[in-house]
Amino acid sequence: MSLDDQLYKDIKPQNISGLTIGGVDGGYVAKHLIGYDLHLFRAIAVYSTFTKKRLIKTTYFPSKNPKLEIELNNWSFSTREAEKYGNLRRSITELSIATQVIDSTHKTIDILLMDGSPFLKNPSIQNELIPDIYQLYLDKLSNLLSSADRNNTQLIWIVKDSRVNIFTAFLGKSLQFFAPLIPELLNLDYRNIVNRVYDMDLFYYLLKLNTRSFSLINQHQLSEEINYNYQNFQFYLKTAKYDIPLRVEGFLPRRLTRDRMKNALDLISETLLPISQYYHEYGIPAPIVEADARVKIKESEVFDYIKLLRSLNNYPEFNLRRRERSPWKFRN
Repeated sequence: MSLDDQLYKDIKPQNISGLTIGGVDGGYVAKHLIGYDLHLFRAIAVYSTFTKKRLIKTTYFPSKNPKLEIELNNWSFSTREAEKYGNLRRSITELSIATQVIDSTHKTIDILLMDGSPFLKNPSIQNELIPDIYQLYLDKLSNLLSSADRNNTQLIWIVKDSRVNIFTAFLGKSLQFFAPLIPELLNLDYRNIVNRVYDMDLFYYLLKLNTRSFSLINQHQLSEEINYNYQNFQFYLKTAKYDIPLRVEGFLPRRLTRDRMKNALDLISETLLPISQYYHEYGIPAPIVEADARVKIKESEVFDYIKLLRSLNNYPEFNLRRRERSPWKFRN
């Protein structure tokens, strides 16, 4: 379902003076050792209070340089299982930090931006040694939504890069109602053409600066899986002239009327514009940029930990596989 009656609309940047806006991002690195898998995670929340033209103060949670969370297991993951597990585990770390910063901050965070999408799929990993990581993710997400609700914090997920066709598929289904009115469409396999176009490609050419696409509501089952009285939304927003649009996702209370939901999405768009327009070729909101810079895990940190493991346990098998330990491989 869409709330809008047009493909896109103009958005006017909002005055964000006095608002406290934050961003959460997580880092993740996996290394396959001989007989073991090493997973390293960390997440950080960055929030700032803005005046009309600049930010007043930036705070980092839990610290400016958060510690690594480390897992060492021998669950015999396949490569694909390890990737799915790592992505969910990183998201869980991000959700935990987001909940903590909302609950522990003495000042209300008006808007908290999350990096990535909340609409993750159940990986269905067939390994009884692995905990139900997807259910843990749903529990953490539910906790975050409840915390944001209690503290009047608006959660917004920002997807930097996207290769999905949710919007184009919606348009493909809708075109059948207009085809009789457009003779040119009758001679075209328009559904097949539209379904081969990614959303990002469509809106890169369609949207101009300070415009957002039509919105889609409840295109995912996640709201039902977490048993929460919210419905999910998503739309695309053009924040920088020479950059691709952002995909913006989140949740709104089901009690809102259609008009109030439209107004809420417009307000979200209006608030995102001024914090995403510091560079005309890169339209990512500033809190996400800062969180991303702080949370990156360097290769040198990974190798230092592997060396420590080997020295403490005297286990030579705590070593990288051959392709990752070439003596000529560059390491930062």
